[in-house]
Order: sequence, then structure tokens, then C-alpha cells
Amino acid sequence: MQFQDPKIFLKDKNKEVFAFFIISRIFAIYAATVFIADVEIYQQYAKNIIEFKLTPYLDFDFFYQPLTLVPINLSAIFLSPIYYKEYLIVFSSMMLIFDFSCLAILRKYCLKRLHFDYGQTNYMALIYSLLGLFLFALIYHRLEMISAFLLIISLLALGNLKSNRCIFLFLGLFGVFYNLIFLAAIPLLWILWLFFISNKKIELLNKVLIKNLLIFISLFLVIMCFCDLIFSRKFLDSFINQQQRGIDIQSTFGSILLLFNTFFKANFDVYYAFNSFNINSGFLFFEILSKITLPFILLSFFSFLIHLKFKNKLKTKLDDKILIEGILTLLMIFASFSRVLTIEFLICLIPYLSIVLTYKNSKTFFISFVFIYVASSYLYNFNIMDLAAQDHLKVSILFLRNLLITILSILMIRSFFKQIICFK
Repeated sequence: MQFQDPKIFLKDKNKEVFAFFIISRIFAIYAATVFIADVEIYQQYAKNIIEFKLTPYLDFDFFYQPLTLVPINLSAIFLSPIYYKEYLIVFSSMMLIFDFSCLAILRKYCLKRLHFDYGQTNYMALIYSLLGLFLFALIYHRLEMISAFLLIISLLALGNLKSNRCIFLFLGLFGVFYNLIFLAAIPLLWILWLFFISNKKIELLNKVLIKNLLIFISLFLVIMCFCDLIFSRKFLDSFINQQQRGIDIQSTFGSILLLFNTFFKANFDVYYAFNSFNINSGFLFFEILSKITLPFILLSFFSFLIHLKFKNKLKTKLDDKILIEGILTLLMIFASFSRVLTIEFLICLIPYLSIVLTYKNSKTFFISFVFIYVASSYLYNFNIMDLAAQDHLKVSILFLRNLLITILSILMIRSFFKQIICFK
């Protein structure tokens, strides 16, 4: 029995796919209320600021970037008093709006820029809805949906950078002060894009790169100092202190230590700080390794890209699909080798992953990511604190999930370079 290609089957199923998105999000809103959520922390922050007139960073610990204060306070500005139930409804509704906006922008981008037909576009929307459904317990209870939205807008600005250079720079700086992933992601996306579209000599290319990166870094430092003045010299202290935190137990490095703790009684210290569970190995070598691995891999990635450009081995014509795959590869590198990875980061991957899974006809690739999201859903939905308590099953699933993410990252790096190298 031969099954019809789902992309062909979905060609005229716009209403059905949209209905699935709506049903999945209604389920997420109602089913997630029984789980412990960071929304309670956001509500307390909002009460401190609006009701008690306290200043974040100065009068109380605030473990997020300054621009996250906008959605946190906006969800409470019309509430008096600020009760949790009402705050949760407003906050979830706001995240729903950003979620729907992400899907609407992706649909238009796929049709207009990637030239998908309606079957492919509906298939992308179905995957987007499905991945969000797997993370139903946190997709509207975290701030990362806005990060995903900013990454999509950055992609649109990146695709038309000749007229939108200032917009892209603004989005990058805006994103940095919302989520630290943008501090590395935006400059890296800029470099990646420039290599894709530039036919200039390497000397001129380097000049353009250095100029724009210096502008980005200079503005970033100016805004950092400005924020520090606003928050009475406490913002930089908070920023520096967070960099001293231990290894998050959900990260690849954390899951390795947790595995040894659980099965080999290694007795590594697990503690709660900065709104997350962290683990300290006590070994200087492992601590250094966890800090330098991500910068080393990113540096190697772009050093090889520069080498290819210098040797004229980059293809002169690269389409948007390759750019998207490059961005997803970078995000996967972060997911694999960051020492502070948390499950919320998977929300940021959903838009790009939905596109790539649509045009890549690989069942292995698809099943692997479904496993990652289902495993993450299981780990979070049934009390993630069991990881800190070293539940054998959950620690094993966490380790396998992170191992799979790492393997996929390596395969994606290999696939990406195979597609951009010109073999003469």
C-alpha cells in the first residue's frame, strides 16, 4: 500500500491546518495551567515594580535582560491588584499573539521567498504547530516566544539588507537586551549572510566585516553602560554574576555530570541559583572545557568559512534555503555546546526547524527532532525537578536527548559546508 505524499495531500487543506494550529494552542493554554511555570516569577517581578515601586537589579534580583521588563510589566499594567490567574491569562494571550505572528510571517516567507507551493507551506505550518504542541507546558509560560519572533524578523531584514541595514542592526541590539543568545547570533548571522552574497575580494570583505562588527560592539557597550547608569550601577554586576553560574543540568555538559552522579555516585554538587538547577563538577579542567568549547567551535566554523572565501571555494550563488540551514546550524551549535542551555531554547528553534524539515526529505532527520521535542516535553511536563533529584529514567532520557542534539549538530555542520563548497 502506497501512501500519498503529505505535501500533496495538504495542498488544499489551509483551513484544516489552521484549525489544527488553533486547537493545539487552545490545548496549550488550558493544559499548561496545572504545571509549575516561570509566569509566577514574572508576576512577582511585576508586583515588585508596579505595586511596590521597586527597581529591578537595584532593589531585588532580576535574572533577565532589561527589555524583558516590557512584556513582564505590560502583562500587569491594567491589573489591580495583580493576581496570578489574571496575570497568566494576559501573559499567555500576549505569547499567543507572537506565536500566531510567527506562523503568519513564516507562511508568507515560504510562499514569496522560498517559492513553496501551498502543500509545502501547509506542511511547514503543520510541523510548526506540532513542535509547539510538544512544548505545550511552557510555550506560553516563557519569554522565548518573543525571541523566536525577533529571530524571524531578523531573517526578513537580513534577506533585504541593502535597504534594511539599520533595521537589522536595531533588531540585533534590541534582541541582545532581550535574550543573550542574540549577542552572538546577530553578528554571526551578519557574517554568514555577507559571505553568501559577496563577490568582493577578501581584503574588502574583511574591511566591511570589521567595520560593521565594530559598530555593533560599540553600540552594545554604550547601551550596556547606559543601562548600568539607569539601574544605579547594579545592571553590570548582575550581568557579570550570572556569567559565574555553574553548568545548567539540562545542558550537554550538565547531563554528563548528572549521569555520573546518578549511576556512578560521583557526588557532584547540584544547587539552585539564577532560577535554574546547576551542577558543579569540582574539576577545573571540566569547568574550563565547558566554557571554551562553544567559542572554540564557533571560531573554527567562521575561520573555515573565511578560509573557503580566501581560496575562492565558496559557491557564488547560494539561495535562502542554505542561509536558513546555516542559521539553524548555528543555533544547534549553541544548543549542543552551551553550558547554560535550558529547554526554553527549543522554542527559538521551531520557526527555522519547521522550514528545514519541510524541504529536507529525511525521515531520520524528522524522527530525530520529534524525539528531541517529545523527550523535552516528558522531562519538563512531569516535573523537571526530578532531574535534580537524579531520577534514573529522566537522567538517561536527558543524556540521550543531548547526545542526539550534539550528533545532529555535527551532521548539520558537515551538510552545510558540503552545500556551500564549490568543488572544481
